[in-house]
Amino acid sequence: MNKVTEASSCSQLYHLKCRFQALKDRCDQTTELFREANEQGNGGIIIFSLSPAGQQSKDIIK
Repeated sequence: MNKVTEASSCSQLYHLKCRFQALKDRCDQTTELFREANEQGNGGIIIFSLSPAGQQSKDIIK
């Protein structure tokens, strides 16, 4: 029996559903953490680019 695609009873189907729901929940949590980290990182980049040190970095790159 293929554990992912076949379920021979309602009990097995319920357990598969629970496993996939748990996986989905973990993915959703990880996605949310990634978005928060990304937004914080973007905010830090914007703040740095507006700071005097950020302006000096722009001058060096030119």
